Amino acid sequence: MSQKDQYRIRNWKQYSQSLVNRGSITFWFSDEAIKKWYSAERTKKPGRPDVYSEDAIRCALLIKSVFHVALRQLQGLIVSLIKMLGVDVVCPHYTEMNSKFGNLAKPAPQI
Repeated sequence: MSQKDQYRIRNWKQYSQSLVNRGSITFWFSDEAIKKWYSAERTKKPGRPDVYSEDAIRCALLIKSVFHVALRQLQGLIVSLIKMLGVDVVCPHYTEMNSKFGNLAKPAPQI
């Protein structure tokens, strides 16, 4: 028997970006969601303050639960929505969405 050849990923940045780019669909955010996209609250916790509001993270995770996509594809989906809308906001990185998932005050609604 011959040993099975293994494919090794050598360009992780390109591979990661290809995973992010897997999702795209057309719909919109309400004006209220856009206004609340960035965090205005300052916590008394040490360290860097939150950039994105809980509403923005919750909105992203709701989209994730509806379309059953992984976090990298979710980032690609939200980036495409922002481009389509021409809105002046920045999509949270998938690692930030993951780290905030367990820290939300209220859990994301189950659909």
